[in-house]
Amino acid sequence: MKPFDGEAFGLELTQVVKDYLAREVREMNRRMDAIEAEHAAYKGAYDAGCSYQKGATVTFEGRRWKAAQAAAVGDVPGEDLDTWRVA
Repeated sequence: MKPFDGEAFGLELTQVVKDYLAREVREMNRRMDAIEAEHAAYKGAYDAGCSYQKGATVTFEGRRWKAAQAAAVGDVPGEDLDTWRVA
C-alpha cells in the first residue's frame, strides 16, 4: 500500500474547491447580470411624452408592462399588444 501523501492530497483538494467555486461564481454572475439588466430596463411610471426602447418596462394602471418593440411617444400600454405586453 502506498503511503498517504498529505501534500498531494491538499493540492488536489484545493484544485477541486477552486473549480467548484469558479463554476458557482460564474453562475452567480450570470444571474446578477440578468437581474441588473431587468432592473436597468425599468423606467418607472409610464409617461405618454416619452418613447421607450424594446425591453423597457413601465408601470401603468396598476400593471407592469414590457415593450416588445420600440414604443413611440403616445404608444399607450394596453392599446397595442404588439408593442406592449403585461410583464
